[in-house]
Amino acid sequence: MYAEDIECDHMVVGVTAGGREALRFLARLGFAPLSSRRVASIATLRHTLGITDHGSDGPRPRRRPLRPVRILTRPVPMQRLSRRGGAA
Repeated sequence: MYAEDIECDHMVVGVTAGGREALRFLARLGFAPLSSRRVASIATLRHTLGITDHGSDGPRPRRRPLRPVRILTRPVPMQRLSRRGGAA
């Protein structure tokens, strides 16, 4: 399996909010729930929190770059899943 070839111990799959069938399919394969994510734009947060100051008193400090993350982007072929007792 590709994940084993690149020495990954776990796989994470993202499913859209309306992906009920995808969630059922992944549960049958052994995937468990991990987290719930929510997203909001900065403009929406500023409005909701009542923040009107945009920090015009100087430049913003530079942020540290994030560490690179290894992400499995190549899909696993379906014939491999069927040999392991997964989907046909």
